[in-house]
Amino acid sequence: RQPNQTTQRNRASLIVLIVLAFLLMVGTGILVSQLPEDEAWQLASQTGQETSKLLTGFSCDAAEAQTLYPYLDGVIRLTPERVTCLDILGNERFVVDIDFTAPYPVLNGSWFLVADRDGTGYAMITPDGEAYHGRLNGNIAGAAISADGMAALIQDRRDSSGIVTILEAKTGRHLFDCHFTQSGYVLSAQFSPNGTSFDVSIVNTNGSSIYPILKRYATDGAQQGQLQPDLSDLYPLLAHDRQGNPVLGGHAALAAFTYGSEKPAWQRTYARIHALTANDDGMLV
Repeated sequence: RQPNQTTQRNRASLIVLIVLAFLLMVGTGILVSQLPEDEAWQLASQTGQETSKLLTGFSCDAAEAQTLYPYLDGVIRLTPERVTCLDILGNERFVVDIDFTAPYPVLNGSWFLVADRDGTGYAMITPDGEAYHGRLNGNIAGAAISADGMAALIQDRRDSSGIVTILEAKTGRHLFDCHFTQSGYVLSAQFSPNGTSFDVSIVNTNGSSIYPILKRYATDGAQQGQLQPDLSDLYPLLAHDRQGNPVLGGHAALAAFTYGSEKPAWQRTYARIHALTANDDGMLV
């Protein structure tokens, strides 16, 4: 009889526990339904989603990272054989085949020009893919793009001191060439912020000393001005300040000019300058 009584007690205790657990669940449900709505969990969820967006990307090794350049909301992978546009997850948007030796990019907004540093080839990339491509007679020693997509390519040719070739926006049609009679080399070219003109920086080697020369051209090819700045060093970098004045950058100094005066409008010195660029807020050195 004792084993039977013990079994009955265990069953009764188990039934009581099940009933109590059921009542506890029902009570919890009623209590939760009576609580005011709390949106904190929604905020936490949204924060988590935003964090996941920030963490999106793709992995690559150090060598591949050297071939990636930011472009709009993604990147462009640049190799001698092809130009690949990737989204932020690493998915291919489009591929453009090229045959360059040492490709390098020149970027302005949505215009991405790829030029061959040791060759004559170039290709213009837009968000839709390749806009145009072509080759020059001389090696490409530098390039610039205006805000609306007009391109200026510097040709390094043995039969001249340098030629700046201007290509039409969107089509790449050859518009004209700028030739220079000075004995020296074309160092750089840059479009003005409003896109109505471009400046060319030349180093003149005629005589016992070298000195820079600045020339300004309208986008129709008409020369608008020339300066022989009061400088006696190499200034290979060229940009524009917010007033549209050309700014020359040397090894450790900047000098801005206005056409009509060979004295600098302003100057700055640094320990060493590696790069120079400009945007709407000013200049980055």
